[in-house]
Amino acid sequence: TGDGKNDNNGNTFLSSLKTSTHVFSGRLSTSERPSIFSKMRSYRSANATTVTGTAKGEGTFENQLDQELEEEHERTTTETVLIYISFLIQTSLFVYFLTMTILVAKKPQSISTAIQHANFNEIPSGATTIGIFFGLVTTIIDYDRKRFLMVQRIFFIFSSSITMLGSIFAIVLPNESSSPTYIDYITMSLLIVYTLLAFIESKVFQIVLKKGDENKKKHLGKSLLKILKPYFWPEATSSSAFLNRTRAILTWMCVAASKTCSLISPIFLGKASTALSRMEYSECARYAIIYCSIQFSSTFFKECQSLVYLKVAQAAFVQLSELSFSHLHSLSLDWHLKKKLGEVIRSMDRGILSCDTLMKYLFLWLIPALSECVLVCVIFAAYFDYLPLALAIFTFVFVYMVWTILVTLWRKKFRKSVAKSDNDWHDKCTDSLINYETVKFFTSEKYEIERFSDSVKEYQSSSVQVQASLGFLNITQMMLMQTCLASALVLATYGIQKRSDCCVDYGCDNGNSQCCTDLGGKCSGMEVGDFVTVLTYTLNLFMPLNFLGSVYNAIVMALVDLRNLSELLAEDPDLVDSPDAIELPPTNESDPDV
Repeated sequence: TGDGKNDNNGNTFLSSLKTSTHVFSGRLSTSERPSIFSKMRSYRSANATTVTGTAKGEGTFENQLDQELEEEHERTTTETVLIYISFLIQTSLFVYFLTMTILVAKKPQSISTAIQHANFNEIPSGATTIGIFFGLVTTIIDYDRKRFLMVQRIFFIFSSSITMLGSIFAIVLPNESSSPTYIDYITMSLLIVYTLLAFIESKVFQIVLKKGDENKKKHLGKSLLKILKPYFWPEATSSSAFLNRTRAILTWMCVAASKTCSLISPIFLGKASTALSRMEYSECARYAIIYCSIQFSSTFFKECQSLVYLKVAQAAFVQLSELSFSHLHSLSLDWHLKKKLGEVIRSMDRGILSCDTLMKYLFLWLIPALSECVLVCVIFAAYFDYLPLALAIFTFVFVYMVWTILVTLWRKKFRKSVAKSDNDWHDKCTDSLINYETVKFFTSEKYEIERFSDSVKEYQSSSVQVQASLGFLNITQMMLMQTCLASALVLATYGIQKRSDCCVDYGCDNGNSQCCTDLGGKCSGMEVGDFVTVLTYTLNLFMPLNFLGSVYNAIVMALVDLRNLSELLAEDPDLVDSPDAIELPPTNESDPDV
């Protein structure tokens, strides 16, 4: 072009070319060679962008790099001030609840009477302290709110609201022993402020997205809703839309009925055990029959759910296949020429299958299992009026799930090593046998056997690591489950003892459970048969969680495939019909020859 800048680029290229000739003559080491080719590629990029650039410099190499970089989001004054206010409020709340937990638990003589008799005692105060601590740590890590996305906002609002409502129920609900003190009302006011802070932060802070991601995420969200809709509200296929939607509703009704029966049946087993301890054999037999009937109903509804869902899955498969196929035909020829057909077909095929996997494992298995865990904790806290047992069960189940996921992620490297070594020894075996004449010609049999043996040994070593890590996971899972079971049974024992001691104080004989029942609600606690109820509930909770690792892997893979299909459906066609477009007639009625 004749300008000075390109002359300099030309000199740079010539000097790089002279230097690069030494690469082929062996004068540069291997470590220096990549830098030479990097300089040549940099020159080609800079020279091409300079030649095609406009007068304003829009096509320069530096501007192209600037366009690829993520634009830095500048916080407003309100957002900056809110960051500091949020940190101060959460730090103050953490210090307050930590202090209250220590004071209420120790109950020193020098503290106020209002603190000693506060309804918001050490258990809810300690749980609130832990929750606020994790929120404070998250705030410190993400101090500039770059990762404060929609999911984080929902969890922040949900957790703070649950904490606030729990404090209101613990403080305001009538208590026979004491009435709320001014400390309780201060605590409730602080938690209301914490909830308002969650709502304000979610409203004020803008979601930070990379350049061009806003429209993409919007289209992806619509695509995900479009993909999952046929499983919840299907359209007409070979069957009518009404019949398909009826089946979808019946599926969720069967899920709810099955879990309801699973939650109710252990209570009747406990009542049967209590009746047996009182030598009321007819009552024991009646409760046993009710228990078995409800257990059968739970299995019956579970099988009905699988049977009804089969038709729902088939209708959804047909609808999604037609949707994806018609969408591909609506895209332009230019898009089809740029894409690889095999990749498109694979994304469509795997994406449709992943929808069924996601529904089975996430919506029909994991979410009902987690709901059952929460409801069991509610039953322990409300029906049995034993909050420590509910907190213990919830804590162990939470730790069990987190530990299973962490170990499953850690075991991935061993499974990858097995797959790699398996491919390696099969490749060496195949290559050696295909090149049989070459091996014989060079008398390399011994060398090939050694290579093959090393690969097989590596495969066996990796397989042992996979099995050992699986055994480690099973042992730790069993340890957590048995520890939870032991803790739950010990707490149930103390709950039964507490009720028995209360009944003795009211004049009942020790061990006379019928006398305790006749007292009504004067003595809270658990009966003898509730020991069996706690055992049954705990075993039922951990039974589906044994497959959590496999289910987690399946859900993650399904989400990856589902995202690929969502990106495919998020592509907008270049030409679309107008909303008031008239359909072309198949024939010309005025002139059939035209």
